[in-house]
Amino acid sequence: MLRSVMRTLGQSLLVAVLLAVGMGTLAAQTDVEALRAKAKQGDASAQFHLGFMYNTGRGVPQDYVQAHMWVTLAASTSQGEENERYAKPRKMIAENMTSAQIAEAQRLAREWKSKTWDELKQGLKGKSR
Repeated sequence: MLRSVMRTLGQSLLVAVLLAVGMGTLAAQTDVEALRAKAKQGDASAQFHLGFMYNTGRGVPQDYVQAHMWVTLAASTSQGEENERYAKPRKMIAENMTSAQIAEAQRLAREWKSKTWDELKQGLKGKSR
């Protein structure tokens, strides 16, 4: 039981530290649609913050699949310490999910990245004409 309490405290502390240190002005942003627009443009901090919001249900309905997807996207566009900062919360989110939910979140992240890349390629083709 002590391990369970320590683990829960550790997870809560990690989330608090991530918010205090890593989120900067995004932590104060209340406009979910503006945040979503930044996340869709590939802003890793916005993607992570949106994932955190879905994980906790703050400002959006709680949805672990969406939370995992957005944090996965944030981790996929970052490197080094920043990548590690995003990977740990993703593991914590996954602890609340079934394997089917995790697979769905991963599928959505892959599709989102593919769609975004296809849109980018179409935009480049249009500019070269």
